[in-house]
Amino acid sequence: LQVNPNKINWYYLSSNRSNWAGELLRANPDQINWEALAGNESDWVGELFQIYSNPDNTDWDGLSKNASEWAGELLRANPNYIDWFQLSENESEWAIELLKNNIDYIYWIELATNPLIFTYDYEQMKLANAAFIEELVRMLYHPSRVAKYLETHDDIVLYLS
Repeated sequence: LQVNPNKINWYYLSSNRSNWAGELLRANPDQINWEALAGNESDWVGELFQIYSNPDNTDWDGLSKNASEWAGELLRANPNYIDWFQLSENESEWAIELLKNNIDYIYWIELATNPLIFTYDYEQMKLANAAFIEELVRMLYHPSRVAKYLETHDDIVLYLS
């Protein structure tokens, strides 16, 4: 690619997460596709945004979807450019914190699909289902079921394991 830069698809290169892609883009900043780069979560992308981007060439929608820490830093530094619709779908801790601090801007339907808003208390779930589990085990291993299984199959060890 370095020998034949005229054959490079800069959109795809800008979305490529490889370190060598970052090196090529650093050497050719005028070829960066900012829309594709905004969706790239590689650490080296944050450096390119700090060095070469400006508010006019930055894809703020794409950055608002980007879960990387550097994207969060850039958005927190430029809150007027945040796409709150995209941020409501962003699956990162910093995005959820930003939304908590800006409740009026949340798109609730998008947030409802974001898995980060759900927390599970597995210990409580285990306690709540203990009676069901006990009943299930009693039914599954009831002597009549085991006897019926033995009539149609010959390996009880497989059945009980």
